[in-house]
Amino acid sequence: MLDRRLRRYIRNGTLTQLAAFEAVVQLGSFTRAADALHMAQPTVSLLVKKLSETLGVQLLNTTTHGIQVTEAGAEAYKFCQEFFQSFAGLDDRLDEMRLTTAGVLRIAVCTGAESTVPAMLCHYCMQNPQVRLHLSVANRAHLLERLAAGADDFYVFGVPPEDDEVQMHPLCTEEFHIYASASHPHARRRRLRFADIANETFVMREVGARSRLVVDALFAEHECRPNVRMEMDNNEAIICAVATGFGIALLSQYAVGPNPRHATLTPLRVEGLPIRHQWQLVYRPNKKLSDAEQQLVEQLCSNPVVESSRSVLHDAMSI
Repeated sequence: MLDRRLRRYIRNGTLTQLAAFEAVVQLGSFTRAADALHMAQPTVSLLVKKLSETLGVQLLNTTTHGIQVTEAGAEAYKFCQEFFQSFAGLDDRLDEMRLTTAGVLRIAVCTGAESTVPAMLCHYCMQNPQVRLHLSVANRAHLLERLAAGADDFYVFGVPPEDDEVQMHPLCTEEFHIYASASHPHARRRRLRFADIANETFVMREVGARSRLVVDALFAEHECRPNVRMEMDNNEAIICAVATGFGIALLSQYAVGPNPRHATLTPLRVEGLPIRHQWQLVYRPNKKLSDAEQQLVEQLCSNPVVESSRSVLHDAMSI
């Protein structure tokens, strides 16, 4: 039976208030906490104020130098850390139970992998009809956020996270080519040097995207910068722009694929290309794999793997 002293916390929605307070103390700013929690700044301020009223103590003092944590606030912050860590531990322990009862595996993949991962999962689905797969697609930044929050069971990255503690398994290898429209002057040339395309206008993914890292590393290797004419956050939009002659782009072979709508694109025969690298299957280090999850890892990692011919993605992370 719930202690009568704790009932007011249940009524006041204290969990959200604790999350807001913990973020403010950790980040040292109401504004930064609001950005991290995807809330309006006044909402975060109100939540912290309500928590202070609920607890009956002053948690923070606002000075000209920023936020000052009171002695009571320090105790509350320590409790927040212990509480959320304990809650995360509970969530980890329930992961396998959720899979057993709901039969769902959550997989988040980076943009560009959405056309390859379903094919890789086909055999697994046929052997495990009782397991339902939930596939989410996100760019690299959102994928890292989902990994940090433990929102999914597995993640497929093009550029692996820098966290050395995560578990990673190499998957299939793909190739990057520089594509142009079929009417481009370079389209029919049998051999191009890098200098021939260095000054061409490029259509690129946003900063931090996998193909953008590849381009930046490739140009850095030749001690120059790409002439970026337009940035887009969608491969299909880039393909359409290149097809109309808007510029050239470095794209994965899987992003272009054999789709008839992409027949107006052609890979340029540039020295040193294509660039090859592997997808990576990633999951959190403290994750205890169920039998169904272990089988998924083994099947995905049993795909033929081709050694990378160039380490541009590793180099890109250091730019």
